Amino acid sequence: MKLKLFIIILSVISLSSCYEDDLYPAPNFSTTGFVPGFKWVLDATGSVSINGQNLQYRWDYDEDQSQFDTPWLTNPVFIADGKSKTNYIKIVTLEVKNEDGLINQVCKEVHRSEFVYSFRHDTIQIQSQTIIYNSYSWKNSDNIDQFWWTRKNMMSGSSDNIYNAKDSLDNGSYFAWNEAQAFSIPNIDLKLATKQHWDGLITLFYGNELAGYNLQVDNVYGMGLGLFGYCEQNEIKENGEKGYYWTATEVDNDHAWALEITKNSDEVRFVSLPKSYQCKVRLVQPLPFIL
Repeated sequence: MKLKLFIIILSVISLSSCYEDDLYPAPNFSTTGFVPGFKWVLDATGSVSINGQNLQYRWDYDEDQSQFDTPWLTNPVFIADGKSKTNYIKIVTLEVKNEDGLINQVCKEVHRSEFVYSFRHDTIQIQSQTIIYNSYSWKNSDNIDQFWWTRKNMMSGSSDNIYNAKDSLDNGSYFAWNEAQAFSIPNIDLKLATKQHWDGLITLFYGNELAGYNLQVDNVYGMGLGLFGYCEQNEIKENGEKGYYWTATEVDNDHAWALEITKNSDEVRFVSLPKSYQCKVRLVQPLPFIL
């Protein structure tokens, strides 16, 4: 009899415990992984409210594990900033809270994005010229594409269609589209990047919504794109507000696509510009991928 009573009491306690646990939300998140300096995505849409209540979310992602870096948020998707104390593994904590004020949390190790392992930073010496470049690789359908990208804007002598500002030695020339298409570096097969080349890089840099920020990041992983505007009839316009970079892809006989980045915007887009406008230029070279 005593044994039966003990079993009944234990069962009631167990059921009560299970019921109480069920009231707590179940936190979970996925992530793009991080690249030092880049903005990246934390996504808590996989979190579950057992009783169907709305949830709030807060994050600790700066590795100190001492306090949360965000207030309570209603959006489960959070864009983390590029500040990082580590190049390898972050400890990220997510807390979720339901309408009853019950809180649960989960901690995960978040590793660097595969981006970092598809990357190389180096220089090549061409006669008296040192070319700084980054190489990036990414999967394209069932193969892997790999490209060298010049890390600095190209520089050329002034002409009717090429404009050099006072700081051009540091920041490169402004090229009209035809001159950008024809520009080359002796003894190396670098060409003006096409719209398709830029599309691949944008995807690698976390897509149109974040690549505008990440392409501007001035560290070894990024491209360091600047907001140099464009030049028309030897007058620089939108300097410090926008940056325009020619692509090798035409719109029509008089226009071509340019990459546009904007001050204080994470986004990037392509715009159609007259070929007579003078913009900055980056070059690219496809490389064989060797496993």
